[in-house]
Amino acid sequence: MDKYLFNFPEIMETRKLLLALSEKEKRLLAPLSNDTSLIPRICRGFMESECKESVSCGKENRKKLLFAIFAIFCPKVLLGGKMPNGMRKEIMKAFPGISPCVVSNNIKEVSVRYRHDRLFREEAEKVYGQIASKFGLLRTCNP
Repeated sequence: MDKYLFNFPEIMETRKLLLALSEKEKRLLAPLSNDTSLIPRICRGFMESECKESVSCGKENRKKLLFAIFAIFCPKVLLGGKMPNGMRKEIMKAFPGISPCVVSNNIKEVSVRYRHDRLFREEAEKVYGQIASKFGLLRTCNP
């Protein structure tokens, strides 16, 4: 039996660990940029360099691009978090032919595919790296 009826030392240690984990999560989920007005420009640049037809880039390329956008501007949305105000509007500017529902469905799909589909993960990370590098949005160190 514990020497304390109510184990304050263990509770205090647990709270310290939770606080440290919470701070780590906050650092890991910090966006590389909060300037969502860059999204249409990023999308145009990607489509011009990666797609043969700038009008239609194909669903797969769009999903990889959306993954990169979410990872740069709001990583927590890929884990079920809420998208910041104004971000969906900027995405809709970049992809005028798709509905807000498609964007929401793509969030869920790219998150699952990133975790389970090695090829998608490699290609999405390549797109992410290209965009982050081109726009100077690289992390300076691991959080």
